[in-house]
Amino acid sequence: MKLIGGGAHAPGMVRSLVGPRGLALVLGFLLVASSTAAWWDTTAAPSTPPNRPGPRALESVHRMLEQTVPPGEELPPSWGMSSASTPVAWQDVSSSVGTGPSARTGAGMTYDAHDGYVVLFGGENGGGTSSHDDTWTFAGGTWSNITSTAGSPPPARASPLMTYDARDGVVLLFGGLAVTGGGYWLNDYADTWEFSGGHWTNITSSAGTPPSGRFSMSSTFDPTDHVVLAFGGENVAVINLIGSVTMYSDTWTFSGGLWNDITSSVGAPPSARAGSNIAYDPAAGYVLLYGGLWETLSGTVLSGREMADTWWFQSGSWTNRTGSVAGDPGELALSGIAWDGNANSVVMFGGCTPPVSQSCPVGNATWTYNGGTWTNVTSTMTVAPAPRASVAMTNDSRDGYLLLFGGSCGAGCATGDTWTENGRSPSLLTLTLSSSCGQVSFNGVVQPSGASLTVPAGKDTAALSLCSGKVFVGWNVTGGVAASPPNVLTTALTIWASGTLTAWSVDPLTVTAAASSPTVGLGASDILSGSATGGVPPVRYLWSLNGTNTTSTQNPWTLSYAHAGNYTYVLWATDAQGATARSRPTITVQVLGFTPTPLTLNLTMTSYYAPSGSSQVGTATASGGTSYTYAWYENSTPISSCPVSTSASDSCTFPFPHGGHYGISVSVSDQLGRSTPSATVVTVYTPTSSGPPPPMTAGLTSNTTSAYVGEPVMFTVAPSGGLPPYSYFVLDSSQGGNSSPYTHAQITISFSAPGSVQVKAWAYDSAGDVASSSAVTITVEPVPTGAAVATPFWASSVDGVPVLVLLILPIAVVLALFALVIHRRRGRQGPPPEGPYGGEAYAPGPATPAWPDQMAPDPYGGTGYGVPPGPPRAPGPYSRR
Repeated sequence: MKLIGGGAHAPGMVRSLVGPRGLALVLGFLLVASSTAAWWDTTAAPSTPPNRPGPRALESVHRMLEQTVPPGEELPPSWGMSSASTPVAWQDVSSSVGTGPSARTGAGMTYDAHDGYVVLFGGENGGGTSSHDDTWTFAGGTWSNITSTAGSPPPARASPLMTYDARDGVVLLFGGLAVTGGGYWLNDYADTWEFSGGHWTNITSSAGTPPSGRFSMSSTFDPTDHVVLAFGGENVAVINLIGSVTMYSDTWTFSGGLWNDITSSVGAPPSARAGSNIAYDPAAGYVLLYGGLWETLSGTVLSGREMADTWWFQSGSWTNRTGSVAGDPGELALSGIAWDGNANSVVMFGGCTPPVSQSCPVGNATWTYNGGTWTNVTSTMTVAPAPRASVAMTNDSRDGYLLLFGGSCGAGCATGDTWTENGRSPSLLTLTLSSSCGQVSFNGVVQPSGASLTVPAGKDTAALSLCSGKVFVGWNVTGGVAASPPNVLTTALTIWASGTLTAWSVDPLTVTAAASSPTVGLGASDILSGSATGGVPPVRYLWSLNGTNTTSTQNPWTLSYAHAGNYTYVLWATDAQGATARSRPTITVQVLGFTPTPLTLNLTMTSYYAPSGSSQVGTATASGGTSYTYAWYENSTPISSCPVSTSASDSCTFPFPHGGHYGISVSVSDQLGRSTPSATVVTVYTPTSSGPPPPMTAGLTSNTTSAYVGEPVMFTVAPSGGLPPYSYFVLDSSQGGNSSPYTHAQITISFSAPGSVQVKAWAYDSAGDVASSSAVTITVEPVPTGAAVATPFWASSVDGVPVLVLLILPIAVVLALFALVIHRRRGRQGPPPEGPYGGEAYAPGPATPAWPDQMAPDPYGGTGYGVPPGPPRAPGPYSRR
């Protein structure tokens, strides 16, 4: 059992809401202000009980059923008993039943014979935090949500008792466990409801004294005794992570609208338990009960076990048949179980297996019970639902098959798929026939590929005639088709249900293989490789050597040789269908009696710098092998005009009509199949150039060698040589550097962390040559405590031009224009007036000094003041001494 509250898990207890039993006991960290915890009764207020029919005089099982089937309808076929039976087969019909209930566990579900459909109610989500109160019906292969028209339903809950009461012609619902308030409050219900004519009615007040509140109480209708039989169940009382579990072993009946405790009159009943697997076996005439779960909680420690006993209930008494029933299914609880008239057996599926823990393991075994013997038929299943427990499962008598929905697939996991049993999908679904190549016939009538047919449920035949040259693989069964037998090599197939059936044919399997070197030397490596086409993937490979299979399945296979001689290989391929093919022709590898020297190749050009319009000769020289074969390329394009030579060297003439870079390459192979390439680059300059350009260089300087973190540093790149103009350069560094191209020779970088940073630059010329600078080391220091380094406005740049330059330039232009205006105004006004001492009259503003040879002599031996000489004057009181 999983306990939930603030994400906490406790070991075990009730596993229904989150665990495989579809019921979670949520132990939230429920903190209450007072020392006393209080529980609230959330049971819906009882409504007025409806008028119900009185007890009926039933002469036999069939008689009783005939009175509950609507007029004009036949007796439900699943209740009919015959000696014939069909094998049990599961069919996933989830994709063809419309939009069904959401994924859930512990939903109540039973067949409503009076209204002619399966009805499903409640359950809880996989996380164990909420339960449901929606109502669904299933009829004619389609789910329908009738919640909005079903009146006032029972409060949300999971794991209720839900059984069709054939005596009174209603669906009976009792108890269950609800999780509310986001998983903090638990309610063990003890209310009684009936469902009839598509509406819910609360009959708690008129149903007599019911069992105490509980969930996972096992029940079925017993037509022999004309009552609903109910047994056991479980009650939880938990708060603040401490709680208790109560298990029950009492036996109850419900008949004529009243509960009746018959525990004292049933003899020695099964031991206390919950989630027992119970169903009525009409072939044997008694109620069958198998297994169940017993558990106890001491504080937060869970202990318990699943049961493995078989019981009969007949004529009002329990009988333990464990020792006399063959084929014990083992410890099991919370399985899906129902009578299947097609298989003429009780069918039990899945369930919770040992050990009792936070989330008990779940299974997907299918068992049948017939004639007092349990039989595990799992191995005969073509497909089956995934492992699960707390499943909703019932006999859909109208559609003639078992119906299974949802269940718990583990802790916190719920499913929402729909399955039918005995390979019969809901009737009148669409069958799509297609083939990869050929014609498909259905029941003897040829259909075009992709034809969609509306067909009834049951056995039908599809056949395929293949196209010429194709190989038949089998039938691909998808979309819920059940086939017998499925996916086998036969062009005629019997199908049980609807869906998509594809005839699958492929091209025959073929395989090719080769060695990388047909001749190798001692110690040299060789590679064998091959590939298969056609067939059915995946394909497996196996190599044979000189007619004997090796152990190598590698493809490709690298190997070397220690002995000289001839080696013959064949690659075998086997596809997924078992078809085989061998490579043809065989691979022969000749191993020489010596170890060859390494193969080398050297390429030279008459000049690596040439004027456009000229031609240059490339010479390739190989060594280390014999019988060389050369292949020449210009800018990766093969040059067919170059001669092929088997000598140690080969030459090729290349014309260079335009300036730029030309990639010249050559490869050579020898008689051993080895090959090696060599390449070089020729730079071609224009005729106006005086000769080969000097090599490219790139210098890098910075405006400082140290900076604070975040302070910009300006770098300047100075490329030279090569073929100008230079298109761009790139700056990079270990911290915060740039790797994008720039069209200006200056860039600023700010560094994000202290340390020593290496910065380099790369410059490119018009021919694509590149040169890198030496690294410039910048010491990045942390910003002093309490200080912040702001980026000066002049340190930024616009398109490579510093902002400081952009600001000073317009200011300088304004000052120059102002000076020009002043100069012109003074020229128009004439000479300035003479001052009182023969000098120029005073004017505000700085005086412009004259050169020394233009200045008048000072009568006192000093230098003149830069004014024209005037008449002698007496020294004034402020004359210069």
